[in-house]
Amino acid sequence: MTDINRITDEEILALNDVRKRPCITESGECYIVSRVNIFYDDDLFDVMSVDDVNVYATEREAREWVAKMTLSANDSCYSIKRSYTIRCHQVF
Repeated sequence: MTDINRITDEEILALNDVRKRPCITESGECYIVSRVNIFYDDDLFDVMSVDDVNVYATEREAREWVAKMTLSANDSCYSIKRSYTIRCHQVF
């Protein structure tokens, strides 16, 4: 069973209040970065979990953060890999 942990609108609004730079545009749009943990071992492939890990006001900021995380990743464990997705979200 895959664990999915999503960030709520309330959590996004709270982050927007405490960050130095806003993570929501004036129109209420934001970009949520999710980390996908994948288990792969020869014939077995399984998505272990999906976690929302960060929120940004622009797609560019989100992509830059993903690039930073990808470059600093430690892939020493051959069977477990990480991937990131970015989705646009409207906070109401």
